[in-house]
Amino acid sequence: MNPVKQTIPATATGNQTAIALDWRITPFSVNTAIIVPVGTTASLTVEYTFDNINDPDVTPVWIADSTYGTVTGTKERVYTAPYQFVRVVVGSISGGPAYFNVLQGTNIN
Repeated sequence: MNPVKQTIPATATGNQTAIALDWRITPFSVNTAIIVPVGTTASLTVEYTFDNINDPDVTPVWIADSTYGTVTGTKERVYTAPYQFVRVVVGSISGGPAYFNVLQGTNIN
């Protein structure tokens, strides 16, 4: 997957666009970061799912990442267990945008 930098505007609320991960890559390694710049106040949660959200026969179960908790500043996390999608849920944001960065490593032989 290509690196993703998702801008979360100061007008955002609720679930943001989910980002697909390649769960078949081994070893699985995805680095994620929430960046809340100075002057921005935000309450954000990161969620992941094992489910294929593009399958109409599946109701995805989203799991809040307890390691992130509710992000109010800049925070980073590495996932080593495979998930299919990750997203940000906005509780509140003001003063400017925040950013969600996702970078997945690949095994190149």
